[in-house]
Amino acid sequence: MAIAIRSGVREFIAPSDSSLPADQQTVWLLRPLDVFAAAELADTYTTEDAKWATKALQMAKLALVGWRNFKNEDGADLAFKGFAGRATDDDLRQIPFSVILEIVAEVHRFESLSRKTAGE
Repeated sequence: MAIAIRSGVREFIAPSDSSLPADQQTVWLLRPLDVFAAAELADTYTTEDAKWATKALQMAKLALVGWRNFKNEDGADLAFKGFAGRATDDDLRQIPFSVILEIVAEVHRFESLSRKTAGE
Protein backbone atom coordinates (compact mmCIF):
# COMPACT_ATOMS: atom_id res chain seq x y z
CA MET A 1 0.00 0.00 0.00
CA ALA A 2 1.30 3.44 -0.92
CA ILE A 3 1.44 6.07 1.77
CA ALA A 4 1.24 9.76 0.93
CA ILE A 5 4.31 11.92 1.29
CA ARG A 6 4.27 13.88 4.51
CA SER A 7 3.33 17.45 3.93
CA GLY A 8 3.73 20.52 6.01
CA VAL A 9 6.60 22.55 7.29
CA ARG A 10 8.93 21.28 9.98
CA GLU A 11 11.53 23.03 12.08
CA PHE A 12 15.23 22.21 11.95
CA ILE A 13 18.04 23.50 14.15
CA ALA A 14 21.47 22.87 12.65
CA PRO A 15 23.85 20.81 14.77
CA SER A 16 26.22 23.79 14.77
CA ASP A 17 23.56 25.76 16.72
CA SER A 18 22.39 22.97 19.04
CA SER A 19 24.70 23.95 21.90
CA LEU A 20 23.49 27.58 21.92
CA PRO A 21 20.71 28.81 24.19
CA ALA A 22 17.30 28.44 22.52
CA ASP A 23 16.91 32.19 21.98
CA GLN A 24 20.16 32.24 19.99
CA GLN A 25 19.45 29.24 17.75
CA THR A 26 18.40 29.84 14.17
CA VAL A 27 15.30 27.81 13.30
CA TRP A 28 15.13 26.74 9.64
CA LEU A 29 11.68 25.97 8.26
CA LEU A 30 11.79 23.10 5.78
CA ARG A 31 9.26 21.26 3.68
CA PRO A 32 9.61 17.77 2.24
CA LEU A 33 10.34 17.65 -1.47
CA ASP A 34 7.29 16.63 -3.46
CA VAL A 35 7.46 14.61 -6.67
CA PHE A 36 7.71 17.73 -8.82
CA ALA A 37 10.64 19.09 -6.85
CA ALA A 38 12.34 15.68 -6.87
CA ALA A 39 11.85 15.43 -10.64
CA GLU A 40 13.21 18.95 -11.11
CA LEU A 41 16.33 17.93 -9.22
CA ALA A 42 16.68 14.63 -11.06
CA ASP A 43 16.35 16.29 -14.45
CA THR A 44 19.29 18.57 -13.75
CA TYR A 45 21.69 15.71 -12.96
CA THR A 46 22.28 13.11 -15.59
CA THR A 47 25.64 11.65 -14.53
CA GLU A 48 27.09 10.19 -11.38
CA ASP A 49 29.68 12.96 -11.20
CA ALA A 50 27.09 15.72 -11.02
CA LYS A 51 28.20 18.90 -9.36
CA TRP A 52 27.29 18.12 -5.75
CA ALA A 53 27.52 21.73 -4.54
CA THR A 54 25.04 22.94 -7.14
CA LYS A 55 22.76 20.05 -6.29
CA ALA A 56 22.95 20.96 -2.60
CA LEU A 57 22.01 24.57 -3.34
CA GLN A 58 19.10 23.48 -5.52
CA MET A 59 17.82 21.10 -2.85
CA ALA A 60 18.05 23.80 -0.18
CA LYS A 61 16.23 26.21 -2.48
CA LEU A 62 13.38 23.75 -2.98
CA ALA A 63 13.07 22.68 0.67
CA LEU A 64 13.67 25.90 2.62
CA VAL A 65 10.45 27.84 3.15
CA GLY A 66 11.51 30.22 5.90
CA TRP A 67 13.51 30.83 9.04
CA ARG A 68 13.33 32.42 12.43
CA ASN A 69 16.09 34.04 14.46
CA PHE A 70 18.52 34.32 11.53
CA LYS A 71 20.55 37.46 12.08
CA ASN A 72 23.21 39.46 10.28
CA GLU A 73 26.57 40.39 11.79
CA ASP A 74 24.97 43.41 13.49
CA GLY A 75 22.37 41.25 15.23
CA ALA A 76 19.43 42.41 13.10
CA ASP A 77 16.88 39.81 12.00
CA LEU A 78 17.13 38.90 8.33
CA ALA A 79 13.88 38.65 6.39
CA PHE A 80 13.12 35.55 4.38
CA LYS A 81 12.05 36.69 0.91
CA GLY A 82 10.99 33.44 -0.72
CA PHE A 83 9.07 33.25 -3.98
CA ALA A 84 6.69 30.65 -5.37
CA GLY A 85 7.01 28.43 -2.31
CA ARG A 86 10.80 28.25 -2.25
CA ALA A 87 13.86 30.18 -1.17
CA THR A 88 15.30 32.73 -3.55
CA ASP A 89 18.93 32.99 -4.60
CA ASP A 90 19.17 36.09 -2.40
CA ASP A 91 17.93 34.04 0.57
CA LEU A 92 20.55 31.35 -0.06
CA ARG A 93 23.35 33.90 -0.47
CA GLN A 94 22.91 34.88 3.18
CA ILE A 95 23.35 31.34 4.53
CA PRO A 96 26.85 29.97 5.18
CA PHE A 97 27.54 27.02 2.88
CA SER A 98 28.30 24.79 5.87
CA VAL A 99 24.73 25.42 7.09
CA ILE A 100 23.35 24.74 3.59
CA LEU A 101 25.01 21.31 3.83
CA GLU A 102 23.42 20.73 7.25
CA ILE A 103 20.02 21.66 5.81
CA VAL A 104 20.52 19.26 2.90
CA ALA A 105 21.54 16.48 5.29
CA GLU A 106 18.31 17.07 7.24
CA VAL A 107 16.24 16.91 4.04
CA HIS A 108 17.90 13.57 3.19
CA ARG A 109 17.37 12.30 6.74
CA PHE A 110 13.70 13.30 6.72
CA GLU A 111 13.10 11.72 3.32
CA SER A 112 14.83 8.53 4.48
CA LEU A 113 12.55 8.41 7.54
CA SER A 114 9.52 8.98 5.32
CA ARG A 115 10.51 6.04 3.11
CA LYS A 116 11.03 3.80 6.16
CA THR A 117 7.61 4.80 7.46
CA ALA A 118 6.11 3.91 4.08
CA GLY A 119 7.81 0.48 4.20
CA GLU A 120 10.23 1.08 1.33
